[in-house]
Amino acid sequence: MDAYRRRHKTPAQRGVEACACWLEGELAQIWPKIVAALGATALRALLHEPKARLKEYMEQKQAAHVAGLMVVATWHPSYVLRAPSAGARERACAQMVAALRRAHALAGEC
Repeated sequence: MDAYRRRHKTPAQRGVEACACWLEGELAQIWPKIVAALGATALRALLHEPKARLKEYMEQKQAAHVAGLMVVATWHPSYVLRAPSAGARERACAQMVAALRRAHALAGEC
């Protein structure tokens, strides 16, 4: 097996849409004030925006809002692990940690 071959694929939009009712049901049960979207697929599912661009939401100073829910976007952990260089991994990890800290701080303000 090729060492660089991805074992998992990004789900197709129709797969995300097929699972939307499960996500919405879980959110309705726990009704969190804030959610950290780990990766573009999670962000798109939470915002119901198939074309949402992760980097744009990561650069925002404020959390996105949808249906009374605050959404903080960051890299998916698998991206951090497979970034092409040590420097890129360090930057991605620092960005992910900063976003999670921001989500934690926002949760404390709720």
